[in-house]
Order: sequence, then structure tokens, then C-alpha cells
Amino acid sequence: MTKQASSNKGAYNDEYKRAKAVCFKYPLSPASLWRKVKDGTFPKPIKLSAGITAWRNSDLLEWEKDPLNYRAKS
Repeated sequence: MTKQASSNKGAYNDEYKRAKAVCFKYPLSPASLWRKVKDGTFPKPIKLSAGITAWRNSDLLEWEKDPLNYRAKS
């Protein structure tokens, strides 16, 4: 494995997903997604720019480990 290939090994965790992709991956309506974010049972998105909000893939993977007991970090 080259040095370049090994440095990109964990890059998947640093990607972002927009709301539409999140709702598609986890069968949620947009309203349910935002309700779960508001009550702390789903990861909070981050603002990438004025009109772009997305979720870190690493946060989504953390939620997948135990979705029933997940509590968002404050």
C-alpha cells in the first residue's frame, strides 16, 4: 500500500450527507429527521455554508451503533 493510499483509508468518515441522502439511507421523512435532531436522538448537522447543512458521516456511523440509546452531544 502506498503512502497516499494509506492516508486516504479513513477518508470515508470525513464525508458529509445532505438531508435528502440521510432521509433516503435511514427511512425518515424530513419532518421526522428534524424532530429527532431537535429532541437529541439524532446527530446535529453542521452548516457548511449559508445555504448548505449536512451531517458528518462519522456522526451518522456513531448513531448507527445504537440508534435507540443515542443522545446527541451538546
